[in-house]
Amino acid sequence: MQLRFQLQRKAKHAASFAPVNGGDLGKWVSPPIPTLGQRPADVWRFTKPIVGLAAPAEYRFRVSFRWLGAHGRVLGTAVRLSGVCSQPELRPDLRVPSITVESVPGRPNVNRYVAVIRNAGASATGPFEILFTPGGALPVQTATVPDLAAHSKVTKSFIGPVCSNAAATTVTVDPEDKVDDFNRSNNSKTAVCPGG
Repeated sequence: MQLRFQLQRKAKHAASFAPVNGGDLGKWVSPPIPTLGQRPADVWRFTKPIVGLAAPAEYRFRVSFRWLGAHGRVLGTAVRLSGVCSQPELRPDLRVPSITVESVPGRPNVNRYVAVIRNAGASATGPFEILFTPGGALPVQTATVPDLAAHSKVTKSFIGPVCSNAAATTVTVDPEDKVDDFNRSNNSKTAVCPGG
């Protein structure tokens, strides 16, 4: 008797499962006792741990069985699929969903930029910085957030030059990559001027 474990993975938006390679996955494994499986009451307890799985995704095992006779001749085969195990994404996911540009009463040469910073992930971030880069090559400003819980948000305001679509003003969270962020592609946003 022999076993073969094939780990299969289905990414979050994939239509079907695909094989995962590595270690002894996909190789036939024999029991420590060569005669095991020759009697109906034989039991082979086998544990197959898997660690370090990419997330988010769903996983399952495809387990193949084969029974061998003399000279390695295959006497019979069977294939079984395990249940599906969901591997959720547990890291934080910082993003900048919006920047609102406001006028400042009595100060016609500046605007207030109000940025919403959201952690859409499943765990807290720990400390990180917010980088405000005003248009027109003016000095950058920073703000520190000591921690942002999962599925929560914080609002930060910055004073900068009057908004101009010709000189982009941006807000970037965690510019030094201190947070183990799931998706860094949404960590920055450019302000859109009112009426622009």
